[in-house]
Amino acid sequence: MTRRKMFHLDVEDTISKLNIDEKVALLCGIDFWHTKAVPRLGVPSVRMSDGPNGVRGTKFFNGVPAACFPCGKYSTFTGHVPAIRV
Repeated sequence: MTRRKMFHLDVEDTISKLNIDEKVALLCGIDFWHTKAVPRLGVPSVRMSDGPNGVRGTKFFNGVPAACFPCGKYSTFTGHVPAIRV
């Protein structure tokens, strides 16, 4: 397993240095899963997840197997207490 070094980033300072195109690019990303890097400010591309579906990789089909658990708040909508306590 490759270990990545953590780094410190002053968010407010970095945001103040972004131009409008870089800000928009961060909102759009480069694909379904990754944000766009801003190399001139040391901002890396970050891989995201879609939450309740679990962290399942970057492929929609034939991807890495993942354990998917229902989001807790949605479990309560059933009103079925035994199912909630699973």
